[in-house]
Amino acid sequence: MAQGARPISDLSTKFDCYPGVEQFTVEVDNYSVVDGKYSYFDLPFTPSLFPLGADSRTLPLFISHESENKVRTEIELPSGFQQIDIAPRSESMDAPDGAGKVRITSSDEAGKRVIVHEFETSPAIVSANDYPAILKMEWALGKKSSKTFLLEAGDRNTAIP
Repeated sequence: MAQGARPISDLSTKFDCYPGVEQFTVEVDNYSVVDGKYSYFDLPFTPSLFPLGADSRTLPLFISHESENKVRTEIELPSGFQQIDIAPRSESMDAPDGAGKVRITSSDEAGKRVIVHEFETSPAIVSANDYPAILKMEWALGKKSSKTFLLEAGDRNTAIP
């Protein structure tokens, strides 16, 4: 989460079901760079399924637990910058050996761009040969096009990618 994020709801928990749920909402001040007819900014977090520490492995990677995380980002588009030229797109990625999956959904709702990241991990043993596929998945989540927005001043009726 961005350092300037402020909580706007209390932490809510629900542990009387499986899996348990922890939920909270934060708000981040308006932030973007305006350059002529363009405005650009990044998501307030970097999406990641497996925080990895090495570029290669000789032994298998053990994923010991199941987890589900969901991050919903609502971006109020600034007036005058309604055309979206670059933004994270909807996509799905599956980790090798059943270790997990990522679902990203991007949609427009009432003048906002809404992006939902759903991350799921499952207990698995990922072979050293499949480890590069996990690295590729993390690279795809962290690349600029997965978290950067470029808005252009213009007509709201212009097609949004």
